[in-house]
Amino acid sequence: MLHFAEFVAASVAIILLPGPGQLAILTATFAGGRQAGLRAVAGLLTGDICIMTITAFGVATVLGIHPEIGTAIRWIGGLYICWIGVQTLVSRLDALTATKSVNDSPNWYLRTVGVTLLNPKAILFFVSFFPLFMDPARGLARSFLQMGALFTLLSASYLVFFTWMGSTLSERLRASDTASIWLPRALGSVILLFGGKMLLE
Repeated sequence: MLHFAEFVAASVAIILLPGPGQLAILTATFAGGRQAGLRAVAGLLTGDICIMTITAFGVATVLGIHPEIGTAIRWIGGLYICWIGVQTLVSRLDALTATKSVNDSPNWYLRTVGVTLLNPKAILFFVSFFPLFMDPARGLARSFLQMGALFTLLSASYLVFFTWMGSTLSERLRASDTASIWLPRALGSVILLFGGKMLLE
């Protein structure tokens, strides 16, 4: 890998940028506590690893040749994110956090995997970002795997901390009737904005 320090700095800056995956994790944390948030983190990381793997096999090239495939994925992803946003928007925080049976509880892991995989920008990001730091002398595959592992480690470290902070905050907000009404509305609105942006691009 070339320019290790620069790669770490750039990766951290990118990981800190808010996106639909982080919003899904925050929603899961507010809805189901720390365990639900950590399941959502696992889902996002799984999605990232899948995207890095398929990118290595040239899926980005296919999307470049057949842009209609990327458009279809973007529409499906945008609609899926909007659906999650609407569900959050019309709920109260106490309803989201209420104890439910296993069959009724949202599968936050699969939801976040879906949010991540249905974002074609993620594929284009990895295929444009990683080559900037690849070391041809060590082999492209080896460099790609090293960067993928390091990026996943950095992302996991931040997202676990992000979930812990969100869980601590949600415990305080549950006691507030105002927060119980307006927090899901705020989260749902922002999620809808991300979904709408994907549909309109």
